[in-house]
Amino acid sequence: GADSNTEADFPCDIFVVGVQEAPALDGFVDTMLTALGGGDAVAFAHLEGVSLEPGGWIQMEVFVRRELLPMVTNIKRDAVSCGFGKVLGNKGGVGVSFNYAGARLCFLNAHLAAHNEKVKQRNADYHRIVKTMFAPKIKGGGGGGAGGWGVGHTG
Repeated sequence: GADSNTEADFPCDIFVVGVQEAPALDGFVDTMLTALGGGDAVAFAHLEGVSLEPGGWIQMEVFVRRELLPMVTNIKRDAVSCGFGKVLGNKGGVGVSFNYAGARLCFLNAHLAAHNEKVKQRNADYHRIVKTMFAPKIKGGGGGGAGGWGVGHTG
């Protein structure tokens, strides 16, 4: 019937959206929930969001089918700045990881330097992101990753 949800109604269990150069996306999470089947019986839940601060220029939102939320555990989020001085939030990456139905999943969204002459910088930034994302942080901001100041919760 019209009230039943079939496999065809939900082409995925997890939906991840990453954006760059789009700070202050007010209402984005609500818009996505509506697009994913909102209304009185919301099909998806907003699991987690992360943005690279300052500025929120790089963001990612994770949505999970509501009935599958009990299968999601150990949620982590992080951000790594690669902008000017490794502190400006215009370049870098954000990530969300979690356990889902016995598997460990990790989603990354990055915005790196553009153009052919920046290949060396992009490669260096890539390595910085993958080496420091979700790494233990030293209190006060040292030691890679966001250092506790660069991760913004969205939604």
